[in-house]
Amino acid sequence: SSLLLAFDTTIEGWTAGAYNTVGARIGSGNLRVTAAASATTTSTLDTVRDLSGYSTVDEMKLAYLNNSAGVASMYLRFYTDATNYFTYTITSPSVGYSVAIFKKSDFVVTGTPSWSNIAQVAVSVTANASGATVDFDGLRIDDRDTYTAVETLVSRTVLGTPVTKATGVPLDIEYTLDLTL
Repeated sequence: SSLLLAFDTTIEGWTAGAYNTVGARIGSGNLRVTAAASATTTSTLDTVRDLSGYSTVDEMKLAYLNNSAGVASMYLRFYTDATNYFTYTITSPSVGYSVAIFKKSDFVVTGTPSWSNIAQVAVSVTANASGATVDFDGLRIDDRDTYTAVETLVSRTVLGTPVTKATGVPLDIEYTLDLTL
C-alpha cells in the first residue's frame, strides 16, 4: 500500500486548480478544482509511474471534498499517452468529504494503455448549471491480494509464564483482548 498522489501543489506540479489549506485531512493542503457553470476543468500532473505490480483486485482510495451540489461528475485518469488511458468516473458525488473506493479493474480503458508506463495523471470536474468546486485530498493504492506479517498481525502479548512447545505437537494460545472504541 502506498500514497500515489498528495494533491499538494507545493510538491506536485498540477496544471490547473489552486492550493487550498482549509479542510485538508491528508497533508498540509489539497488541490481545489473549480468548474464554471456547465463547464469542465481538468488539472494534469506529468509523472513517471509503474503501477503494473498491482493486480486488478487492488483498491484505490480517492479522498476528496465536494464543496457544492453543482458537481455533475468528476474523473481520475491515468495516461500512457494522449490516446491511451485508464479512467475512473464518479457521477453525482454527494456534497461533503468522501473517500471513493474502487478497484484497478473498475477503470474504463481507452486505447491500449499500460499500467507499467503511466506518464500523466489527470483529475477533472464537470459542473451542472450552478458551477462546482472539488478539493482533491489524496490518492492511495492498497494491495489487497498480498499480505505480509506486518499487515496481518492482529494482536500480541507477552506471556507471564513461558510455555515450552513440544516438537510436532500443535500449540494454540488463547487470551482475551479488551477493546475500547
